[in-house]
Amino acid sequence: MGIKTYILILGLICKIVYFSYSINNFAVDTIQPNIVQQDTIVTTLLLFYTSYITENIEMNDQKVSELKKKYITSQFLDKLQKLNLDYDPFVNAQDYDEDWLKTLKVIRNKEINGVYEVYRFDNYNKRYVCIKLRIIKENGQYKIDSIVSLE
Repeated sequence: MGIKTYILILGLICKIVYFSYSINNFAVDTIQPNIVQQDTIVTTLLLFYTSYITENIEMNDQKVSELKKKYITSQFLDKLQKLNLDYDPFVNAQDYDEDWLKTLKVIRNKEINGVYEVYRFDNYNKRYVCIKLRIIKENGQYKIDSIVSLE
């Protein structure tokens, strides 16, 4: 399956999840309001990572820059620029692998409020890599405000 097909399928799944919650929005909000928020954050991070990895594989620097502006706070982008890292902290690697798109997982960290964990399988080391992200809501949109290991 190609990257574009995978992105299309992931986008369709995200829309189905979103609309299923929209239909039952009142019932879900009155029973467990955090469920919708958590699913929205997970969906947002999956969309970001799928696009981010894909655009980096295709070496489309303009799209990568646009994705960063959309999904990452400007304060955190400034901090990253000052750190001058020799690897990409969002994937914890220097290169990108199309296979990551098949193994991408996002879960909420149950111990630290506002932190989500992104997992991708590292074929070289044969293990999952975890990137812990602190998420905030800025102007109505969830954004990455820091990577816990860089705090």
